[in-house]
Amino acid sequence: MVDRYGTDRLWKVDLVGYWRMIYTITGDEVKIIAFVLEFMDHKKYDNVFGYRKK
Repeated sequence: MVDRYGTDRLWKVDLVGYWRMIYTITGDEVKIIAFVLEFMDHKKYDNVFGYRKK
């Protein structure tokens, strides 16, 4: 995922309607910044992260 997002520290938020939000957090002791990297539907999320149907 480093190639796609520039970081290996990714978090996911499940949103309504099977949408996903991928984000990362950067900062130091003085400030913390959250960057929303991408919104995607469930199908694209599965594709990006290599999940397959059972």
